[in-house]
Amino acid sequence: MLLIISAESFLLQKRRRQFDYSGLHQSPDGCKENRLLFLTLAQEKLASDSGNEEANVLDVENDEITNGARGNNFLRDERWLESATDKVLDLSNMPLGSLTEDDVTSLAGLMIAWSRRMSVEGAMVVERLLKRIIDDMRAGNRNVHVSTKLYTITIEAWGKSNEDAGAERAQNIHDTMIETFEQTNNQRIKPTTKSYNALILAWTKNKTPLAMKAAEEALRQMLTGSNTTEAVQPDAVTCAIMLDMYARKKCDDSVTKSEALIRYMNSVNVKKTNFVYSALQEVYLRSGRKDAAKSTMSVLNKMLHEQAVGGCNIRPNIANFNNVLCAYSRIPSKDSALRAIEMLKRIEASTEDGGYGVDPDRLSYFLTILTCSRCRNRSLGAKLAEPILVRMEERSIAEAKRREQLCSAAPPLVTLDIECFNVVLTAISKSRDSGAADRIFSIISRMEEYADNGQEQLRPTTRTMNTALNGLAVAETENAVQIAERTLDRMFRLHDSGVPNIKPNEFSFSAVLRCYQRLRTPEAAERCNDMLSRMEELYEKGILDVPPDTFHYTIACSTWSMSRSKKAPEKCIELLCRMKEKDKEGRPGVKPNIRTYNAVLGECSKFIRIKMREISLNFII
Repeated sequence: MLLIISAESFLLQKRRRQFDYSGLHQSPDGCKENRLLFLTLAQEKLASDSGNEEANVLDVENDEITNGARGNNFLRDERWLESATDKVLDLSNMPLGSLTEDDVTSLAGLMIAWSRRMSVEGAMVVERLLKRIIDDMRAGNRNVHVSTKLYTITIEAWGKSNEDAGAERAQNIHDTMIETFEQTNNQRIKPTTKSYNALILAWTKNKTPLAMKAAEEALRQMLTGSNTTEAVQPDAVTCAIMLDMYARKKCDDSVTKSEALIRYMNSVNVKKTNFVYSALQEVYLRSGRKDAAKSTMSVLNKMLHEQAVGGCNIRPNIANFNNVLCAYSRIPSKDSALRAIEMLKRIEASTEDGGYGVDPDRLSYFLTILTCSRCRNRSLGAKLAEPILVRMEERSIAEAKRREQLCSAAPPLVTLDIECFNVVLTAISKSRDSGAADRIFSIISRMEEYADNGQEQLRPTTRTMNTALNGLAVAETENAVQIAERTLDRMFRLHDSGVPNIKPNEFSFSAVLRCYQRLRTPEAAERCNDMLSRMEELYEKGILDVPPDTFHYTIACSTWSMSRSKKAPEKCIELLCRMKEKDKEGRPGVKPNIRTYNAVLGECSKFIRIKMREISLNFII
């Protein structure tokens, strides 16, 4: 219990403590002989379980120490795991000195299972199991030995614990292992690449500001060693972990440090893997540099080149291509849009037709659509994005048919979601193209058809309909106002009938008000005034969640000001007074601003000019 109590104290006080692992090199006589039931139970459990757990990036499970526990699936029966752990830790069932080599192998399997729980509790139990082996050695058992691999499992468990102090604990354990090795020269606990990888990974998961420096210090110690400890050469996993940390923790010199690490890999002939290249892409992608797209594409080209010349460990996957598409999406230009479209075409194409040999997924299409929608030429962006959405729909339908024919339970790569549709709708609404409104409502009709056929996630929402209303607000269509009014009323009807996420909001009304504003007629001003009153009434009844604000009132004032109605000055002043009154009552967001006063003063100045002209006519002889 000494070890677990120390661990709890460590977490509470967050301070470094050295634990007594000095007994690792002691092997006094008096080995126990009684082999208990634990190993038999473990073997029965392993024989009854089936299935493989996902491999760990450190690949601890594949080491020879855990060969006996390979295929272990303790997580599927947590009660058994806890029961088996209690048995091995219960000295009345398994006295000190009675462990065998097979028992240690099974204990390693238990340690791995507990580390996969990714909790502080699991890490503490892993330490207790490690200490159980150490105590057996101290009791004189020469048949068992603790190894670097067991330490690595314990370090990894603390790294997975989701506790900031876990990295400090991992560092403490690794330091103790090195100190013991230096004192005893016990080659079984010599630090290895995997032990350092586990330690560095623990620090990369730490959220404190010092985590990056601690990880870099661990890498430095790995490269230089000490007076009594040889240097340990990093591998591709080490570099991938560091690159991933530089990508996620983003510092000013992340790119410089990452490129230096790649140069080191080249100098010592460490073969790069997909993980290394993908992490390097992420570094460039998150750097915010102007050449991020060029750099991510350069990394992808290196992967394609290595694959072409026979690199067995290098095969770009769709995530590598999506990283490039994501970089393009952050550069709003025609060139980025065209490059993204060209890449998507080659992703879709077969290798015989010059394709990359990967299948596009939902993200590939979405990022291409997003890149097109952000093109500075709004009209071109909309025209480029819309066909990509159609291709995405066709791909999704084709995949669904193929999966049905094959009776496949695997999830499809390309699935339709409402965000892809909304991005295209937004691009069309901003294009101001003739016929934009018709294109918008055509897409909405397709969305409703998909929803009626079972893809409920594509049911148009408030955001979708607001995009359509915004498109109508800038459309040149003569009947845009009538369509906007019908759309608003339909949203209310659908909401009342129980359709979720379709209720009109303040943005819906502002779009309709802007439709009136564009007409510049007395009739439009009257209808705009009525719509504003309707907003206030719906808010008072609790139907509308947010009342009309300064923006809505200002649109109404502007609509009156541009209407050339004789009542315009009176109506503008009336609206201004209502705003001031509601502001005094304490309603937020309704205080008149400079635009409101400009609209009112502009109309009053016109009224004054007319009256002055009428008065001046009386003086003409």
